[in-house]
Amino acid sequence: RPEGHIPVGQIVGPFGLDGRMKVAMQTDFPERFKKGATVFINGNPFKVISCGFHKDQARIKVEGVTTVEMAEDLRWAE
Repeated sequence: RPEGHIPVGQIVGPFGLDGRMKVAMQTDFPERFKKGATVFINGNPFKVISCGFHKDQARIKVEGVTTVEMAEDLRWAE
């Protein structure tokens, strides 16, 4: 992870077929995943397009991840 960044979640798998992802949250501030926020995955910035919550998971869609295969490739990333 880039220096100075702290993990706020870990991608645990895809959610649906359009690139949405299930994220196990590691933060007390779920607003870090709000629409328009920037999250870093594998050191690369992604803008959050949409976010919902279910139990202790965020369900996010980010720009540039458009298929279930792309989401699957990011499984276990922080």
